[in-house]
Amino acid sequence: MGSAVWEMFCACIAGDLEKVARLVSQDPSLARCHYTYRTPLYFAVRENRIAVTVFLLEHGAGPLGQDLLSVARDRGYGDLEKLLEAKFAALHGASSKGEAVANGAM
Repeated sequence: MGSAVWEMFCACIAGDLEKVARLVSQDPSLARCHYTYRTPLYFAVRENRIAVTVFLLEHGAGPLGQDLLSVARDRGYGDLEKLLEAKFAALHGASSKGEAVANGAM
């Protein structure tokens, strides 16, 4: 299992959607695997791999406590940031509309 997780991470970093899809077809849990709370989705976002990010989200991947929007924002990945906002809103009802209240701005 450990070698499959490593392969998954490497494929996500490289943006190798074909390999990611093959690995997930062999073991769907790889879309949600993690090592020290780093997930395939984290690596795809960190490297601005939009197609891999979409695939993982469509196959049950989640942020596992990581603020992936901040990762995309901090790295200047505007298109990926918008995609994540839309996907998180559609999949989980997440919205940034409450941030002003949470930060005490209101």
